[in-house]
Amino acid sequence: MKSDKRARLLTKPGYSLPATGPGSPLSKTSRGIIFPYSPNITTQSSVDYNTYDTVHSNYQQHAYARTRAPNLQVAAQFINQTVDEAKYTAAAIHFLRVVTKMDFGADASRGTPPPVLNFSAYGAMNFQSVPVLVSSFTLAYPDDMDYIEFEVDGVGTTQLPVQMTIAIDLMPQYSPQRQNQFSVGALASGSLYKNNKGFI
Repeated sequence: MKSDKRARLLTKPGYSLPATGPGSPLSKTSRGIIFPYSPNITTQSSVDYNTYDTVHSNYQQHAYARTRAPNLQVAAQFINQTVDEAKYTAAAIHFLRVVTKMDFGADASRGTPPPVLNFSAYGAMNFQSVPVLVSSFTLAYPDDMDYIEFEVDGVGTTQLPVQMTIAIDLMPQYSPQRQNQFSVGALASGSLYKNNKGFI
């Protein structure tokens, strides 16, 4: 049996806060969002070069500065034709709100920044356990769509459009320890795609 390669955005083991309260429907299947339909994933790799101008020359010299980790844009469709589907979408929205906030005020661990998550989609050669931060997310509430009304346990009645797009911007966040595991040779051989190392 092939492993499940659906797109997913999960917390690391041991951290379940975003999947509590209104986010509890997520805890039935995983530690985060398993996208119910294949999302539109866009990524772009870029290399920075410093440019040096020489006198009386038609051309410039370029010196390598850095290769930037490619950011990811994920645009996902959520269909909310049943109460269970709508509750799952509401849980996904709740999850994104929680993982983009730092601990503050009455929290025991005040000052703790938003968590690093794991993003996976479509197997090792694409995205496998990529450590990411959610830098932004966009919710679309169209005015030409029917809405479904449902009860969120412990919160109250709410409404969502029967079809909804959630766009999420993700930034890779490799720890210094993981960065030290990188080598161009290992990337070229393919070994960095294996064992959930998360390099892209």
